Amino acid sequence: MFDLFGRNRNDNERDDGRPRIIFADMRRPGRPILSEAGYKVFSATAFSGWALVVLVVWIFRVEVSLSKELVTSLAGSSVELAALSLAVLGILHELNKEDKWFKLGLFLVSILFAVVVFGGFFLALTWQPAFDLPQQITVVVIGILGLVAILQIDWKVALRLTRIRWIASVVLPTKVTTAIQQIRFTVPFVLPILLIWLPGLNRATAIIVLFAGALIALVTLMGVTTFSLLKSKEKSGPEDPFIATLRARYETEIKSIIRFGELKVRTMDALELLQAVSIQTASQEGQAPSSVTRSSILVRLRQLDVMEDERIIDAVLSSLVSDSLVFREGYDSFWTVPNYQTIVVTP
Repeated sequence: MFDLFGRNRNDNERDDGRPRIIFADMRRPGRPILSEAGYKVFSATAFSGWALVVLVVWIFRVEVSLSKELVTSLAGSSVELAALSLAVLGILHELNKEDKWFKLGLFLVSILFAVVVFGGFFLALTWQPAFDLPQQITVVVIGILGLVAILQIDWKVALRLTRIRWIASVVLPTKVTTAIQQIRFTVPFVLPILLIWLPGLNRATAIIVLFAGALIALVTLMGVTTFSLLKSKEKSGPEDPFIATLRARYETEIKSIIRFGELKVRTMDALELLQAVSIQTASQEGQAPSSVTRSSILVRLRQLDVMEDERIIDAVLSSLVSDSLVFREGYDSFWTVPNYQTIVVTP
């Protein structure tokens, strides 16, 4: 009999009616941990808060007394925090290779802590008596952090929230916009080197400032990311190709089963009509009624706009014969079985 689903003979022989188990890698609907806008908010908030804290310390002339033990302790704490940040970064890279903005923020935090680690241990190895004196933040540190904070603020968005929105509508050349974006994303990663190795700065003070900034950046990143995840809606990711193919296949099979059942009903109706016509004609002529031929069934189905291939019609007729609804006489002659009640749709 014609196989509606195109399975080969070996597949049909192995089909024992038991449910088939298919193992597939189901992909969860994904959404970015942190978007580009979220990264900009994190960067602007972290560096603005960092600059504000340093400015307050500078205004109130807060003095910090350092020692080798304190610097070494800060470096050791930074080792652990940097290792934690890098571990999370590695896990995220394996689980989600498309979420680049959260990785970029976490990488920035890792760099800040890593610079504190190397700078702290180097400072402990090259300790000088002057480092034991109270340390104060200099104007140079304030200027560097203030400049970076200004660069991190998205002024176009900020100006739209004010009354001078016309400035935000000014369109800059593409090259200028690209250069501004590159500077904005690059400067934070260069900042630790400036604070540690810039001539005229006290490296002991820079270590304290960097450690404070790294903590502020870490807390800000976690806060912005949490708020972004709670606020954003989950988006469905691309469907796995294997699952899409499997779903399309079974949708096609289900539609074929339904269509096969409809063809059985319509074929049975056509056969009944042709048989009734044959009986009526035979009684008028005083002859024995003849069976309905396959060709006449095909012609009647074509009149009913059933345009399926002849192989499918043959499969329908064979299925009706198997269900004991139709009797086959020879190869291409058919009679309906009398007193049938219901057509069982079994392809």
